[in-house]
Amino acid sequence: MRTSVSHVFATHWHDDHVRGLSRLVEECANAQFCCADVLTNPDFAKFVACLGTGSVATEGAKISEFRNIFRILSVGGRSLKWTGPGRRIANIQVPPVFGCSIYSLSPSDVEKTRFLENLVAQTPQPFEAKRAAASPDPNLAATVIAMDFEHFSLLLGADMEIHHDTRRGWTAAIAEAATLALPKAELFKVPHHGSATGHHPQIWTDLLKDRPASVVTPFNKLREGSKLPTAADLERLASLSGRLYLSASRHNLRGPPKDAVVKRALAESGVQLRSLEVPVGAVRLRRRHGPSELWSAEVFEPAQELACS
Repeated sequence: MRTSVSHVFATHWHDDHVRGLSRLVEECANAQFCCADVLTNPDFAKFVACLGTGSVATEGAKISEFRNIFRILSVGGRSLKWTGPGRRIANIQVPPVFGCSIYSLSPSDVEKTRFLENLVAQTPQPFEAKRAAASPDPNLAATVIAMDFEHFSLLLGADMEIHHDTRRGWTAAIAEAATLALPKAELFKVPHHGSATGHHPQIWTDLLKDRPASVVTPFNKLREGSKLPTAADLERLASLSGRLYLSASRHNLRGPPKDAVVKRALAESGVQLRSLEVPVGAVRLRRRHGPSELWSAEVFEPAQELACS
């Protein structure tokens, strides 16, 4: 299986998207690593090295993973592929079965510039204390991926968000798809955990077929009541999708210890605990390569399929 993987994408550099990525790159030795060209910029390499070395290193997953990826690629003499606006990443042919073209629709040149400006602002100066790298908001350097097969297409939304600047975010990505004249997709990886900040109406009218199959990855690290997707997000997605899947439960963090004495002692001390052990779910969607074939789904708990309206 590992030798069958042709490409590994870093859609952007948030911890929940890159944790474990260097292990994947190492194991899939035949795969080409793909990321936004801004992540191979000398300023980014300097930033990675700066926060990943020394006795007070504060690299975090997003720094350590990229540092290890650069090392693996260098040792193995492997090249990487840059993603960007309206760029064809690969043209895969498996005759006589199928052909597939992979396109990146982002990040735009404006977003790459803002990303580098953000890095410069965070890079510690001489004799300045190091601090953990903050994640920019909205997501910068996010790569939206379109995969076009002969009889169907997919759209992978990463964590792309909307933005008032038409040169950025989903507006820019939608414009790139129009320029490429990409066919509408029937399977959609919903961006940014299904939140309203990742929702653009034209995604559903211009880039997707009517009522596609949609997959959402929840984000449970937020406080209760703010976890993503919200109930309103799910209602919106259910109204637009033919089939809707969550890759995990929205509330799958375990509670504090059940022992009454321990619970009482913690409560008296004002201590609140929660476990960081989160069961890993998965949704596997498959389709035969024919003009009228349908998608089949396997849902591995705690992933779940939700009812669509």
